[in-house]
Amino acid sequence: MTSVEKRPAKEYKKKSYKKKLRSKIVSKMINSIRDTGLSDDMTGFLLRTVHFHIPGYFLLLFLLLPMKYAPYALIPLLMPFIAFFYFQGCFLTIVEYKLCKNDLNIIDPYIVAFNDEVTDDNRYKYTLGVSFVYFFIVFLILYLRYQYDL
Repeated sequence: MTSVEKRPAKEYKKKSYKKKLRSKIVSKMINSIRDTGLSDDMTGFLLRTVHFHIPGYFLLLFLLLPMKYAPYALIPLLMPFIAFFYFQGCFLTIVEYKLCKNDLNIIDPYIVAFNDEVTDDNRYKYTLGVSFVYFFIVFLILYLRYQYDL
């Protein structure tokens, strides 16, 4: 194979595969949520609320868990962060949108606070920015706790 020829992309790297997989995950989540018997509005609101508050709850874990356990709290945070990159967006936001039937996004307050326009592109960029700041703070907390035996 010459350097000009392209190798075929592996299936899991193809955009169409990612989109199909994301749709399956979203559908399964929506079906599971609807099996609860609660209305779409209520479950969408609850999901959006949890989606917004989870990072704050995890900050408390990083601060309060014994230091030997605190780093393990990174695992459930890194999984959706990796999924965000893989799917090029947040599948939970899609579930929220389908349940609530409105285009409100949990990153929108940050965009508005910086007097920027709410667009899909800005949502993606701000999500990355807020996430990187968040993980910086988390690693700083863990470092300081480890360094000073807190």
